[in-house]
Amino acid sequence: MLTSAKLLKAYNKLIVTCATFALYAAPYTKSANQAISGTETAEGQRRRWEYQLKFEKNFDHWFKVFLDCVQFYASSENGSLLPLVVRLSSISRRSTST
Repeated sequence: MLTSAKLLKAYNKLIVTCATFALYAAPYTKSANQAISGTETAEGQRRRWEYQLKFEKNFDHWFKVFLDCVQFYASSENGSLLPLVVRLSSISRRSTST
């Protein structure tokens, strides 16, 4: 289904962002536990939020790029991508409305 080089590149960037976030799960958990116990400094908390926002911004960017690519190929070359477009669009609308 994802046979275009452009689709595969956008998908790869999205997956790399998710995998990188997963690699940081242990340090995030550690800093969250420190925040709960009250041993985290204000600087540490600020840095944790900065990293979180960077990941979220990066994911949102690559998700939009991927959605745009899928929409283009669904409308021009591959109609079987339409169900994927609908699902991704509903996810995109939900995330922007909250």
